[in-house]
Amino acid sequence: MRQNVAILLTAVVVVAMLGAVWRYLSNGAAQGGVILATVRGEVSLEGPGRDGKAVVGTRIAPSDHVVTGDGRAVLSLGTGTNVRIGPDSSVVVRSVDEQGVGLEIEGGALRATVRPDSGSVSVTGGGVTVQATDADFGIGVNDDVAVLETTRGEVALMGVDQPRLGEGSRAIIRQRSAQIGPIPDELLLEVSWPAPERTRSEATEVRGRTTPGARVVLSGGFGEKVVFADAQGDFLAEVPLVEGSNEVDVRATDLLGQEAALRGPLQTRDTRGPTFRGGVEYGN
Repeated sequence: MRQNVAILLTAVVVVAMLGAVWRYLSNGAAQGGVILATVRGEVSLEGPGRDGKAVVGTRIAPSDHVVTGDGRAVLSLGTGTNVRIGPDSSVVVRSVDEQGVGLEIEGGALRATVRPDSGSVSVTGGGVTVQATDADFGIGVNDDVAVLETTRGEVALMGVDQPRLGEGSRAIIRQRSAQIGPIPDELLLEVSWPAPERTRSEATEVRGRTTPGARVVLSGGFGEKVVFADAQGDFLAEVPLVEGSNEVDVRATDLLGQEAALRGPLQTRDTRGPTFRGGVEYGN
């Protein structure tokens, strides 16, 4: 009997502790702050007074710098509002106050769910500033190209030639210009395959088109080659040819993680040259 009572009391204490942690993380923004709510994989937290360790429950301050390697992190601003930072991303916290949080994404991608009772979320990167008070959006940045999608509500845009981005829309942003259209069901990937002919060349070129800034991985008998699409979405890769027939897999991943893949033939490399057969006949 006493053992059962002890187990019950332990369970009550554990539930109470979990509830306290949840309230602490959920109400961080209501107390005027941002909490590092989730850390998975390789993540570091840098800034004044930081030791580089990303610890769940840490209150985030201006000038803090969240860097993910192969990991992910979530910032919580209160009930229902969070910012999910993807792998290989670098995000600097520029401001934290009762009005919300201001972030700068130096590279990589993040997705935000913003509810009006938790303050606004403002993200700057790739030449644009996105501000939301009641919306779901994602932004990916690679150098001077940004891709922005709004899946719920609408967001305000600053620094570009369009003032807003509505629900279900995507903007490709470069040189302060936003090209807006619906969010595509599939990532664009077109490849201009080389003519399937015999060659003695050691390498060939593969050209194609996808979303600007997308990462393109080409793999085959030669190994793997990585290139990035330019501001117009064009890419060019020189890949080695192995002796005999050659094929290549092309996989594109846009700045928000959407993928597309194609497989096609390359030239057949033949360095042996033609084989001659013959003989000499002698008369009797």
